[in-house]
Amino acid sequence: GRYLAALEAVQQELEALEEEAARAFRRLRARFRLRRRPHLRRRHRLIQHIPGFWVTTFLNHPQLSAAISDRDEDALSYMTSLQVEEFGQAWAGCRIRFGFGINPYFQNRVVAKEFVRGPSGHLVSHSTPIRWWAGQDPHFLA
Repeated sequence: GRYLAALEAVQQELEALEEEAARAFRRLRARFRLRRRPHLRRRHRLIQHIPGFWVTTFLNHPQLSAAISDRDEDALSYMTSLQVEEFGQAWAGCRIRFGFGINPYFQNRVVAKEFVRGPSGHLVSHSTPIRWWAGQDPHFLA
């Protein structure tokens, strides 16, 4: 009984230490997130002056490029920005916002994809509905 009580006491001390570490890590992440903002804004402004930056980036990615059709490539050539926002205490999820210029495919200026942890712990995703221009919805193309 004495060893079990001692073991339980040590376990409680470890749990308290883990919680303290988690709080410190959250504070540190928040501090560095703030420090990164001006650099991310500067990078965003620079990227907007490079024609075709995002489509080229995606086409140069080994896994993404395999999934991009010629039609997708043209639509992605209108992409102007990409922003990732994490939310929740622990990594509960993130939202990816894809910015687009005026294009012949769809009306949306921003398309978002959100990933959140469901009750089971699995990732669940939600997307902005695409508002296709007439005759452009790929579900109805021959």
